[in-house]
Amino acid sequence: MFNKNFPRNLIVILAAILFIGLTCASYLGLTYRHIDAAVDLSSPPLPVTAQSLHEGPSFRVAVANMLSPMKGYQHYEDLADLLAHEFGLPLELVTAESYSEVNTMLRESKVDLAFVCVGGFASARSDMDVIASPVIDGQARFNSLIIVPADGPAQALIDLKGKRFLYVDPESATGYWYMAQRIRELGHSPETFFAQVSWTGSHDHSITAVAQHIADGACVSSIIYRLMTHNDPSLARRIRIIETSPPYPSPPVVVRTSMPVSQRNRLANTLVNLADSRDGRAILKDLGIDGFVPARNSDYLAVEPLEASP
Repeated sequence: MFNKNFPRNLIVILAAILFIGLTCASYLGLTYRHIDAAVDLSSPPLPVTAQSLHEGPSFRVAVANMLSPMKGYQHYEDLADLLAHEFGLPLELVTAESYSEVNTMLRESKVDLAFVCVGGFASARSDMDVIASPVIDGQARFNSLIIVPADGPAQALIDLKGKRFLYVDPESATGYWYMAQRIRELGHSPETFFAQVSWTGSHDHSITAVAQHIADGACVSSIIYRLMTHNDPSLARRIRIIETSPPYPSPPVVVRTSMPVSQRNRLANTLVNLADSRDGRAILKDLGIDGFVPARNSDYLAVEPLEASP
């Protein structure tokens, strides 16, 4: 017999199924948006123009999305806010989706300070000045990691030929340049080595996608990999590192070139002495770094942009 409550019961059942599905996706740490970012991007991410949050003066800080997992956004905001407090100004935190966007903002003096990576700096050295570098596990160094699913067949880079691979950004040293150079060293072209290449826009997207078999491999920052596997040890069981690059100098903290020396020195001192305060130590712990050390442009001379294919 037809149940007059059937439509209502059906809606309840469907709602329950949807809730369970979204809960599982949240538990896995990968939303549908993240999956799309990992597998559907066939070209580098497009810049997103930042909008001013304050009518008056503010301390403007840019954070490239590929520098930290999305859950680390709040921690960068805490650090940026601490630096803004040094000048008694409200914070204007700008998130960027590509290195080139950050470089443009620095070149045009639209931001005061930025957290960038070595590739972004090497691509536009004259547009910014380095004031500090983070220390991780006692060293101001990090690496590019070539990662694959733990249960996959690949044992070496050559085994990824003809597979699906993820890059982060065209100006990322650890998320693109290292892998492209290694492919050339093997006598192949980066443009034809893989069957499919996607640009994810962030290291955390690449790491999660490999862990879930959305791709056969990726090259990522050891800093982001370390932070993510520390927060979620199951990732380390689902991912295998098949190659580690020689060390790069750690991602620099930079300022606009027009910033007065006295101001940049105050910022550098604040960063270097961050571990001296309880709030500072909490921020460093959340970021997964030991602290900051003074640095300058010349510390990054060894990092050269990837040459165009012949």
